[in-house]
Amino acid sequence: LECRRGLFRSTASQETKEAAAPATDKKPGGTYAVGDGETLYGICFKLYGNVNHVEDICALNGMTDMNHVAAGQKLILPADVPVAEEMKDLVEK
Repeated sequence: LECRRGLFRSTASQETKEAAAPATDKKPGGTYAVGDGETLYGICFKLYGNVNHVEDICALNGMTDMNHVAAGQKLILPADVPVAEEMKDLVEK
């Protein structure tokens, strides 16, 4: 599966070669530690109230598969995207 906003494709040719991580113009900001059972979409929604920054997080972390996050993994977040006030304690500067 490709890490693209709103688009997930899987083809034989994509499975046989390494997919490139999406690009972003966002600068790296704080980090977030992935918890047990969390998904990138869930993390994005929890921190930002929407899923608009999934592709930016993928790009900042060199991820080609948005479904491949693991508990304990530290995700670099975009610096210029404000985190929901009640979630700021979850982000390390």
